[in-house]
Amino acid sequence: MPDIEMIYERNEDNFFVAEDDRGNILGFATGYEKKGIPQEVLMSWKAKRVGYLDLMAVDIQHRKQGIGTALLNSVLDQFKGQGIDTVHLDVPFTEQDAIKLYQKLGFKTRSYSMVKQA
Repeated sequence: MPDIEMIYERNEDNFFVAEDDRGNILGFATGYEKKGIPQEVLMSWKAKRVGYLDLMAVDIQHRKQGIGTALLNSVLDQFKGQGIDTVHLDVPFTEQDAIKLYQKLGFKTRSYSMVKQA
């Protein structure tokens, strides 16, 4: 797992942790509101306020148990309470299980990010 404390300090308001009954961290999710988006872009996205799922991770031994769904729903509920009506995220193409989770929760592909080694 990444350095969770450092990530938490970046955004305490939208940070959620899943723990087992012994306090072991099973996963976390965090996001933030994207500020400074030009009005014309917001209009083209049909958005008023935009959130970004910054990072989500679930321990590999605890995947496919509903933890990712619960964490993501916590972030989405928090965003909704903050008046955020559109949420963006980035996910590597190789993370097919994560992509399936995001699609199951209503996310749609809007763009592609491409890379080439120089």
